[in-house]
Amino acid sequence: MSIQQFINEHLSNIIFEPPFYYNNDFSIRFELGPPNSNIDNDTYYSVVQERILALFLAIFKEKHPVYIVGISYEPIGELEGYIEGAIEFQQYFANHSIEHFLNKEDYDDETLELTGHYKFYSLECKLSEIDYIDLLGLIGGFTQKNSYLNSRIYFIDPQSQLVFNIYDDRGLDIVSPTKEALLYLYKEFNDWILDYDRKEIDKIFKSIS
Repeated sequence: MSIQQFINEHLSNIIFEPPFYYNNDFSIRFELGPPNSNIDNDTYYSVVQERILALFLAIFKEKHPVYIVGISYEPIGELEGYIEGAIEFQQYFANHSIEHFLNKEDYDDETLELTGHYKFYSLECKLSEIDYIDLLGLIGGFTQKNSYLNSRIYFIDPQSQLVFNIYDDRGLDIVSPTKEALLYLYKEFNDWILDYDRKEIDKIFKSIS
């Protein structure tokens, strides 16, 4: 089964668009950095790294397959200038077999003119086959701070059907087609839940916790 087929069959109710947490019914938003902390100090990014790795490894296991989906945007016409530090999805995973499985057209809300395309890429691997700490650090900002991936990255665990997305060094979202699959994370990492969304997240689990 291809990753696209897996998504269509098991994750058809998941909306892979930002804001990932707010676009989906069963989701948790975690705060990564310590509250009221200066992002320019090393302590901030130490906490970011600790939380990202703890949450990631609570879902993904070394010898289990992981699906990685990257969504990049390509505007119509030429870009105004080169964006320094940008790394393409295909460039980062050049040594892996990548599938380009979907294009979505993007239109201007007012003029309805075609402005660009969202391109969906995917690959399947095991954690042992990638430097996942470097990858997570690149997305979360605790490594290679002058570089970044110019794609939204979604990690999918095919066994639990959990979807993991870091939106930046401030936080990450974990989404599932069922709330039961999220319950362990809700209990184990409750202190890290973003306070702004805590009431709504508590409501999701009130009937099963």
